[in-house]
Amino acid sequence: MPHHSGGDYDLDRMMEAILTYFFWTCFVCLLVFAAVNDAKKYIIPNWVSLFLIGLFILQVFVTATMSQSEMVWLPILESIATAVVITAIFFVLFVLGHMGGGDVKLIGAISLWAGPTLVIPFLLLTAIAGGLLSFVWIIRRRIRQKQIASFKRRAAILGDVTTAPKPGIKPYLPYGIAIAVGGVSIALFEIALLTTA
Repeated sequence: MPHHSGGDYDLDRMMEAILTYFFWTCFVCLLVFAAVNDAKKYIIPNWVSLFLIGLFILQVFVTATMSQSEMVWLPILESIATAVVITAIFFVLFVLGHMGGGDVKLIGAISLWAGPTLVIPFLLLTAIAGGLLSFVWIIRRRIRQKQIASFKRRAAILGDVTTAPKPGIKPYLPYGIAIAVGGVSIALFEIALLTTA
């Protein structure tokens, strides 16, 4: 086993920290894009999940190259197993019609990053964000429905029903926003660990 001086070891650790920051920053940027796109278009592009998986593979390669530990592959295999199990569970929800395919793919990709340690916090934070999102969405929908009813009554009195606005709010949630919140939360946790290390 090659000997490393203290200076070389510190440099290696610094480089590893910088690269980890870089990977998690890219991770966050992809999730922000997914959330914004889902909010605007009600779709999560497949390439976002593929990029997350590719980024994870790249991180694995870099970590394995720089690490001196022989146990580096164990947490990676655990993360892969976690992602497979979580994706399988949510795929059942997709088959039952309770979740979109893009949501399932994104959850699976994030679970790969979360691993067995952070997957439960990720899912809990996603569920909490989803609950808050549902509440806001219901309030917005009711307000919009009242506005439409008011427009229709006024239009009927004036004899011009064409002035009634369109509903404007889709009948389903852009759940990618909640998933992104859960994913960004674990990313911030990992970055905080790096900061305090």
